Amino acid sequence: MPLQAHPDPDRRRCRLCATPLEPGAVYCLACEHFQSPLREAFGKFSPAFILSLIALAGLGYNFLRTTVLEPRPNLTATALTCNADKVLVGLENSGTRSAVLVGGSVAAAGTAARNLSDASLPLVVQPGATRMVWLTLYATTADVLPSPMPLGVRQCAYKISLTAKDFAGVSRAPAPFGCGC
Repeated sequence: MPLQAHPDPDRRRCRLCATPLEPGAVYCLACEHFQSPLREAFGKFSPAFILSLIALAGLGYNFLRTTVLEPRPNLTATALTCNADKVLVGLENSGTRSAVLVGGSVAAAGTAARNLSDASLPLVVQPGATRMVWLTLYATTADVLPSPMPLGVRQCAYKISLTAKDFAGVSRAPAPFGCGC
C-alpha cells in the first residue's frame, strides 16, 4: 500500500525520520530502524546469540549464588588410620568458603562420648583443600579410653563426630564416621 501524500494527523510517525507508519508497525521501511530501542538493540542479533546470552546469564547467576550469595564450606572427614589412642583423619573441603575444625567427640562401644583433643586445633581447611590431622582420642590422661584387647579376642571400634564452623560461626559439621584398630 503506497504512503499517502497527506497523512492522517492521528497516524503514528517514525521516531527517527518522522515518516508516517502503518498501524502496529514496529519497523520503518524508509529509514530501516525499529521503533523501540529494545527492538533496535536485539534486532541486530540472531536468536541463537540471544539464547546463548540467556544461558550465560543463568551460569553467572549460579556462580554468584554459590560463591557470594550462599557461600559455605562442605567438609567431609574420613578415618585413614586408627590406633588405640589416635586417629589420622583426612579432611576435604569441597565448598566455597573455609571451614574451621574446632574439636569433636569419640565414643567406643559401650562407653560415653569423650572429647577429641589435639594441639593443632582449631584447624583451618581452605576451599578445595585436603588436610590430614592426627587427633588424640582422649582429652586428658584421666579420660583415657580402655586399651583394645588382643586382635583375636576383640577389636576396638570408635564412632567419631567432628565439630566444624565457618567464619560466620555457623556449625558445618561433617557426618560422623567410624574407625577400628
